[in-house]
Amino acid sequence: MNHKILLWLGSISLTTLMAGCNSEMDFVKNSTLPGYEQTTIGRAVESVLGDVDWRYFETDKGVRVVEAKGLPGMQMFDFPATGKKLLYSDFDRVLKKHCENPQKVVIQFSLHANAESFDVNYCGYGEYSLSCSNLFSYMYRGSAKYNSTTEWCGRVLEEKAKKEAEESEKKRQEEERRKKLREETLSSIKYFTDPRNKEIYITAKIGNQRWMTENMKFATPLSLCYEGDEKNCSYYGRLYTWEEAKLACPNGWHLPSDNEFVTLIKTVGDRSTLKSQADTIDWRGADGSDKGGNNYFVFTMLPAGMKAGYWKGLHNAAYFWTSSGTARGAFAYENMESVDFSIGCYLSVRCVMDNNPQVEVPLEDSPYDPDEMYD
Repeated sequence: MNHKILLWLGSISLTTLMAGCNSEMDFVKNSTLPGYEQTTIGRAVESVLGDVDWRYFETDKGVRVVEAKGLPGMQMFDFPATGKKLLYSDFDRVLKKHCENPQKVVIQFSLHANAESFDVNYCGYGEYSLSCSNLFSYMYRGSAKYNSTTEWCGRVLEEKAKKEAEESEKKRQEEERRKKLREETLSSIKYFTDPRNKEIYITAKIGNQRWMTENMKFATPLSLCYEGDEKNCSYYGRLYTWEEAKLACPNGWHLPSDNEFVTLIKTVGDRSTLKSQADTIDWRGADGSDKGGNNYFVFTMLPAGMKAGYWKGLHNAAYFWTSSGTARGAFAYENMESVDFSIGCYLSVRCVMDNNPQVEVPLEDSPYDPDEMYD
């Protein structure tokens, strides 16, 4: 006997549960659907749902309903069984939804008064409605079958544990690498005296680059102190236009390119490790929160601010020129994030040592214990 499918997604109020009505349930389970006569409804449902619970009840309006409720297998929701890779970021969501608190698929059949036909009037999954047409098309697909989520969830848990162990090991290795890099950086600290004005700078080798760990203070014709205050120059260094920035570094040193900044950031792995620590005024948010770093690699990035027609950023932003640019604009770094600026702006300059200096670059040992300088 063939029975039509009428899709109606209205809600059903369940009030009266009737026991001992296996004839109605067997009637639905043993029936077939048009175009799918080779398999009964009961076999189709139980082939793709697990732990199926069949029951019969009447609604408060006297509608007689046969309901099938069962767990969806892993194949139903297009997880790894279909060849789709389950992303690591999906594990927690999938485990919670399908493993820790699995929802069941519900299919409801309403029997007609003549007791010789019925409609499929509701399909749902948890709190969501499903397309009955799509669901039955899936159930009658030759390749469709129930794959227990119990076994699958176990595999997901194992995969999650494996990924977590891998991530933990990567983190441990990265921490070890950075710890070793810090030790090497601290032991590399040297002093350099600029022969042009006898200004002394602390320098450190971070990876394969030797950087000045202070902003340049050499006075070029157009360089400025923030708000014209010499105290700002003394502590934060001078501010330069792009053309002047290319003249600021002494022989043996140069204004770093964009690629050299990228190398520095990749070497340390975390921009915050380049920022100086917050004090009473520097690197403080409007609410007084700590916006500073830990200066782990002694780069000592200070929030020296800038001038772009007006002063901005003192105490809360660091801006550095790179040598990469054109007459229209140049690459720069704001808090170690790449940005573009007009070449007429005034920013800070950090110098990096030439790879093969053409002049002697005298470096002197530090008279202080680096661990005490940068504890």
